[in-house]
Amino acid sequence: MTEPGFISEADAATWLGMSKRQLADLRRKGHGPAWMPSGRFARYTVASVAAYALSLAGRTRDKLPVPWTASAVTDDCAAFCSHVLWGGKPGPIIWVDGFKSAGDGTYAAGSGDLQPWDVLLFDWDANGVGNHVEFMVADLCNGYVRTFGANGSDTRPAAYRVRPKCYILGRFRRRWRLAPAPPDQTATPPATALRRHRMYTFVPLVQKSSDKPKAIYVCRTITGKTAPIQSLDHKELLERWRDNEGGDKMLAAEAAIVRTYLNRNK
Repeated sequence: MTEPGFISEADAATWLGMSKRQLADLRRKGHGPAWMPSGRFARYTVASVAAYALSLAGRTRDKLPVPWTASAVTDDCAAFCSHVLWGGKPGPIIWVDGFKSAGDGTYAAGSGDLQPWDVLLFDWDANGVGNHVEFMVADLCNGYVRTFGANGSDTRPAAYRVRPKCYILGRFRRRWRLAPAPPDQTATPPATALRRHRMYTFVPLVQKSSDKPKAIYVCRTITGKTAPIQSLDHKELLERWRDNEGGDKMLAAEAAIVRTYLNRNK
């Protein structure tokens, strides 16, 4: 996975609860964290973390090697989540309660504020101590959440699971790197946009020119093909589309109605 961004070494030292000099001394002596060889660690977007986690589906410590642990016997739920978020083998956090005090994010007790790809801490024994962690995927709104993680109580492979919300001790939420904002799809097109009025016109259905129209058809000016207009509202949308010089912003649903008519009389 491409690492799109990093935090400074000073921030990393703060995250580890030491000074920048102490961190540099540890690394010089070869005792620095293996997951942080350059004193930095990656900051991913939610989407890239989710994509990487799901790419590990089916992998298990029962069949080494796996990216997040070298041990076939050590519980690895925390190592899995930690590796997905920050890299490393194992990641910087290898015990469940370590997520309560992890830097680069926030911890909140309870299950009242959950978002996709929060790390959920589960307390199976109701004693305030975390027993297991998995990523939050979705609230099923029935007292359960869908999760993704490894070393579950049911199976060890990285996989989706369904867990009761009543066992959630709390959640850790990463300080995500924001993805670039998509381009504004509602921006006004340039004034030089071609007019559409030559695409079609409106034809009334009458027996004689003096009669009141029984219906109005949209008619292609090139092919002469017609299609009946279902309502005055639809006729207004067709007029707006036809006479648009680039300054009229149509909603996607409105444009879809127009295209339905145009597809009928191609």
